[in-house]
Amino acid sequence: KAKRGRTYLILIDELARTTNPLEGGAIVEAYLKIIGKTNSFSITTTHYSNIETKGKHLRIKGIDRDKLENLENTSIDIIQDLMDYSLVEVEDQEAPSEALNIAEILGVDKELINEARRSIKIK
Repeated sequence: KAKRGRTYLILIDELARTTNPLEGGAIVEAYLKIIGKTNSFSITTTHYSNIETKGKHLRIKGIDRDKLENLENTSIDIIQDLMDYSLVEVEDQEAPSEALNIAEILGVDKELINEARRSIKIK
């Protein structure tokens, strides 16, 4: 209906979320390109990275780095207190690296975390 000229507000949470990352990302990107040619508006959430879109790209801020640096004890219970859920605009397809930070908080093997960080070239 949107492609036929009607105007809609379309809300989608995790489009193609159970699809492999390559195809899932392609589906999300294709959807955004198609809906971007219409009179409709879409708010679409995804965990896929490197999605090209002419719209605004926002993400949650993530872990508060100041709180993380002053952390005295680590447990799953403190993760909620460390998270900042406010939205920030994404620049240059940046993505948060919170999974590795959370793994570190939970005591996952340092070598594994460091190797994963090297693999994706983050500190």
